[in-house]
Amino acid sequence: FSNYNPSMIGRIQYLKELARHMDKHVIKVITGIRGCGKSVVLELFQKVLMQKGIPENRMIFVHLDESAYSRLLDAKNLEDYIVEKLQEGVMNYIFIDDAYKCTGFQKVLSSLLARGNADLYISGSNRTALTEGLSDFQLVTMLPYSFAEYLEAQKQSMLKAVAEQTVEQHFMDFARYGNIPFTLQLFKNSRNINQYLLGLYNTIIVQDIASIHPIKEIKVLDAAMSYMLTHTGISCSSKKLADTLTEQGFKTTQPTAENYLQFMEECGLIFRVGRYDIKERENLKSLPTFYAADMGLSNMLTKKPEMNPILNTTSAWARWETTPSILWHQRVVRPGTSRWKHLSRIQRCLTRSCAPSDRSGISTQESLFRLIRQQVHQSPEYGSAMPWIFFRTDSCKI
Repeated sequence: FSNYNPSMIGRIQYLKELARHMDKHVIKVITGIRGCGKSVVLELFQKVLMQKGIPENRMIFVHLDESAYSRLLDAKNLEDYIVEKLQEGVMNYIFIDDAYKCTGFQKVLSSLLARGNADLYISGSNRTALTEGLSDFQLVTMLPYSFAEYLEAQKQSMLKAVAEQTVEQHFMDFARYGNIPFTLQLFKNSRNINQYLLGLYNTIIVQDIASIHPIKEIKVLDAAMSYMLTHTGISCSSKKLADTLTEQGFKTTQPTAENYLQFMEECGLIFRVGRYDIKERENLKSLPTFYAADMGLSNMLTKKPEMNPILNTTSAWARWETTPSILWHQRVVRPGTSRWKHLSRIQRCLTRSCAPSDRSGISTQESLFRLIRQQVHQSPEYGSAMPWIFFRTDSCKI
């Protein structure tokens, strides 16, 4: 299985976005949750450049998280290293992974940008640490795999039993194990996936938050992160989070809880979604809703990885490239709302979440309802629940 690398599945939407800003006088900043594939996208973009006929000696790649580049953590050494490799009279393409680990990297980037022959691309898992002190930059926010990308990767799996599974089976595993690309190399082994996700979770706490912001109590931050991930899809405020942590024995003030929420958003762990109202004042009256970037992390923290996910319904219409985020909480059918209408919505959402070539597997209502009946039944743990699906997208109608 050494040659199987699902992380190399083409992230077309991000490559197109980088291509749109290619050769422009701005720093391209790629950020997103740790493990979502930022470094891989930079490597794929290098291949795109080579296909355009740009020679490899005009590309400079620096991995600041690797020990081989440890001396480049000093700003002067980093600038000297890059300047020495620049080709005169032509555009050079510079890629710096985990750029914020170099103290003073902002001045280095500004100096290179002023030369006029450097196209700069930097990546990292903390948005604030990457953009603080930068003036001219274009932010590219990455997410883990969409369901379409997940399907494409699973169909290329070296394990025949995985590659031959149905779309429905892949969808339920997508909801259970999450969509971090590396988890696909673990071939749906629950124990291995949970061990990897636990390590990822701890790394996010230590490297993406605590190493950047002064955190007095790591265990309080851990409790806050665990609460927000295991209660994905809830409406929450900093006061509510502070009260919840205090009830759990971690005395927390509202400003501290607000900082924790911001830290989690900075590293792409959660997303804040405000309720829209045409009256601006009404927007301020309602609490924002928070969603986890990856349901695998949420399920790992619940300690019930084998539990069947409960799906739920929203009227967000998305393109098939979009990423569904499956929520675990229970919701009953609203009065006056038809169950069949909800199932029809799910059918359209599921169909649009698949690549066109894969839509036949869930195109009929019979197969869709069979899937829903399997997952949403009366159970001793949850009782009667309605399926509810929230789709993350950058172009949808609410």
